[in-house]
Amino acid sequence: MGTWKTYKLGDVCFLMDGVLRKGWEGPIFDVKSLRSHSQGKNVTSGRFVPRNTYVILVDGENSGELFQIPEDGYMGSTFRQLNFSNKVCPEYLRYFLSYQRLLFKKSKRGAAIPHLDRTLFANLSLDLPSLEEQERIAGVLGAYDDLIAVNERRIALLEEAAHRLYRDRFVTHADPDWPHRPLGEMAELTMGQSPESRFYNTEQKGLPFHQGVGTFGVLFPKEEVYSSEYSRTARPGDILFSVRAPVGRMNIADKHCALGRGLSAIRSKSGHQAWLFLALKNLFVKENMIGNGAIFASVTKDDLANVEILSPPSTVVANSNNVLSPYFEAIGVLVRENALLREGRDKLLPRLLREEV
Repeated sequence: MGTWKTYKLGDVCFLMDGVLRKGWEGPIFDVKSLRSHSQGKNVTSGRFVPRNTYVILVDGENSGELFQIPEDGYMGSTFRQLNFSNKVCPEYLRYFLSYQRLLFKKSKRGAAIPHLDRTLFANLSLDLPSLEEQERIAGVLGAYDDLIAVNERRIALLEEAAHRLYRDRFVTHADPDWPHRPLGEMAELTMGQSPESRFYNTEQKGLPFHQGVGTFGVLFPKEEVYSSEYSRTARPGDILFSVRAPVGRMNIADKHCALGRGLSAIRSKSGHQAWLFLALKNLFVKENMIGNGAIFASVTKDDLANVEILSPPSTVVANSNNVLSPYFEAIGVLVRENALLREGRDKLLPRLLREEV
């Protein structure tokens, strides 16, 4: 392999507990805060990790998932800090570990609480070129990630603009005489029902299957599992609403898909999906909590149907929906563009790691 040399991963990458620190106040980062790019709650002690440190999830269903700490803080107990030898470029190794993520996930140990297989991790073969070549490869792959990050910022701006428009018209300046009506009068509700697991597959047999928020993306769900048999489905454009904790999280179906018991499909009877999506977003201001303050671990069809929704005149809703829909269309374009960028990056990644490009 020319100037490339083979190492064991454990010889160049080390899982560390982190440095215990007390008396300094800073955010603690867990899986939820790192996935959502939000700051964790502040604490005054824990395992300190500096900004830009790479950490790997070692406990739980998604063991092997990699994150970068956005600012000085503390890491949660399910993580370990990654330290690297001087033979490896951290960015290059990040892409190598991302490529191995599925292997780590399939090779978890433990029944009650799955763990990263550290023996497999340490003994995994890793081919390394020179540091200069590692940096070149990381730069090529990083160019894809830079474009994805730009689109994600544009998506966030579009989302915020749509929410601001809705809140300005229907919260801040809502007509006090506008009534509220049960959601069941305004929308068709389809509660999911899970087929037997023997019908699940990853060979794209049947329809994409969504059981809960695990496959939710920025706006559209990710296609990871399919089901060849199903009884409840969502149509393109339907709002996918989580009816089990976290209740109230939403996506939009971008194609015909099968629904598991953790989701409901919601379709406006008047066809005003963008307006209804934002009305529900505003109502479920916090996950598991409806606007009246009631907290739910799960909701039934009757619970959902009886949720009171603001009901302005149909012309007002129609005009607002016409204004809001282009925002979601633009977000959809960017989400699909990012999917193509990720697909291109992920196809290129193994070829670069094997010195094929």
